[in-house]
Amino acid sequence: DVDQCARPGTATALHNACLGHRSTAVELLVSHGANVHNNIWAPPAFMAAGALDSDLHESPPAEALWQRYKCVLHLVRAGARLDGTVINFDAQGPEPRDVQMSLEQVFEKLMGEREDSEEL
Repeated sequence: DVDQCARPGTATALHNACLGHRSTAVELLVSHGANVHNNIWAPPAFMAAGALDSDLHESPPAEALWQRYKCVLHLVRAGARLDGTVINFDAQGPEPRDVQMSLEQVFEKLMGEREDSEEL
């Protein structure tokens, strides 16, 4: 079963591939029917875009952005929805705080932190 979890409420292989921004694995899993709407921690498209990355405050290299883009593209082609928000628990500072982010905000933050967005 492509959507199998170790325990109820845990990540599927698609979630793990999205979290790791592994576009080839995402493509393979969705081609075998992985549920692109399964919201564990966050929707797969949000995870692929980097909403749950612990280094969201750092500027990712162009290749990392390209992998994120390809993951999201595979998910969208498989019918993933891009609306909604995800709560990002930001460990920066003395107290973790939760911030709701839309997928558009995730990409804006990533692109805004690039010194040379023309590189992409």
